[in-house]
Amino acid sequence: MTRWLFVFLPFAAFGQNPKTFDAPGKIDAVYVDRPGDFYLLTDGHQTTKYNKDGLVLATRTDARNLTVFDPRDGARLFSFHAGEFAFHWLTPALELRSTEAIDAAFAIQPQLACPAAHKTSCCSTRQT
Repeated sequence: MTRWLFVFLPFAAFGQNPKTFDAPGKIDAVYVDRPGDFYLLTDGHQTTKYNKDGLVLATRTDARNLTVFDPRDGARLFSFHAGEFAFHWLTPALELRSTEAIDAAFAIQPQLACPAAHKTSCCSTRQT
């Protein structure tokens, strides 16, 4: 049984075709959530959500440039803009769910943001 598995798996893996599409504008960053949807940050302030086939699911345009974006598991998206003392939670449709203020007493550098609890996913983006 395991021999057939080792024979079948390489054929299944190589049988998949690569998928490509043309992205509009200059791409600043690409993010992927756990279900496989991906997000393109273009021109610094527009976030577009695509499914695995490259179809547009949602678009959001912010007035300010995005500093940190983390799609997490796709159900609750984290966004942070430098210069604000707040971070935002977005819905899967990229609509604003809630805004949480960062107290100035606790924010030495508001450009530091860590949407996850473990140290490997912390982001530090300092703009000069």
